[in-house]
Amino acid sequence: MAMDMAGLVDNNHGLIDRRVFIEQDIYQQELERIFARCWLFLCHESQIPHPGDFFTTYMGDDPVLVVRDTAGQVRAFLNVCRHRGNRLCRADAGNAASFTCAYHGWTYQNDGRLTGVPYFKEAYHNKLNRERWGLVPVAQFDSYKGLFFATFDPEAPPLREYLGEMSWYIDTFVDRREGGIEIVVPTALGDPPDALDPGDHVKRVFPPSLVSPAWCGRSSSPRPLGCWATVTSKSCRRSASSARWSIRAPRMAEKRRLIGRGTPRGVAP
Repeated sequence: MAMDMAGLVDNNHGLIDRRVFIEQDIYQQELERIFARCWLFLCHESQIPHPGDFFTTYMGDDPVLVVRDTAGQVRAFLNVCRHRGNRLCRADAGNAASFTCAYHGWTYQNDGRLTGVPYFKEAYHNKLNRERWGLVPVAQFDSYKGLFFATFDPEAPPLREYLGEMSWYIDTFVDRREGGIEIVVPTALGDPPDALDPGDHVKRVFPPSLVSPAWCGRSSSPRPLGCWATVTSKSCRRSASSARWSIRAPRMAEKRRLIGRGTPRGVAP
């Protein structure tokens, strides 16, 4: 029976049906109608600054590998081996010239090309066309002010068009000063300024992860798990006239422990 989606949200009274958060049918529709069609944020260029640097993330339920190849070009692929659908790269981030599947040893260069196939002669009789079996790229991939986005929809509008007036809000954070600015979000409680305050959600849901704001800036205190991201890049660089906050991002494993994500889900192509 079709679900009355309009009845799930009461705009007049500001109410949302709890089924939005728990029902599998709604979740599947979100994957198909939203995550499979929209432009989704992947990572920032400062997370993969050097050739060979990679970062793993998700687009909906699908694992994605973002990598700056040896030539310096940034690409995004499904993080799945083309042989048997096994997860290819299991690290959160790092640097690699190639990726080898742990299942049957298929090896891909960091530009997505399939270059290594065990028993190529014996099992495939030299007839497997390796050029056809490289990693599957996302349908569209683009960046805005150092932020990388991707979509699975080849018919989606260009990124700039999709962002529309939202680009103004992005600019106010990453391009607000001529000399650049370094941005840290979420932050430790109350510092840096209130404009970057994570709000009651972070304060109440993740209290063990938040530490004294004295760590911010040039303090030598231990790294707090509550500080999630540092943005530094050519388009977003700290200068004498810009903000002076400097907080390192924790490892992805620490983030997953904080938000309870657990073991990554395996998704076949």
